[in-house]
Amino acid sequence: FSLFLSFSSDRERQQWFIRQECRLFLYRLDELMRSHPEATGVASEDLPFNQFLQREGLEYDFV
Repeated sequence: FSLFLSFSSDRERQQWFIRQECRLFLYRLDELMRSHPEATGVASEDLPFNQFLQREGLEYDFV
């Protein structure tokens, strides 16, 4: 991703690429959330979204 941005001199291409990356992230997140809806009796750390956060080393406090 950052390699593409550093070598792309065309601002329009950079913006297109960023939009596509955002869409891909949202699609993957949506699929992850749909693949295992929160169910009673499932520990929160076992839910796919929380596994994703742990795997990527992200800390997020739900509000």
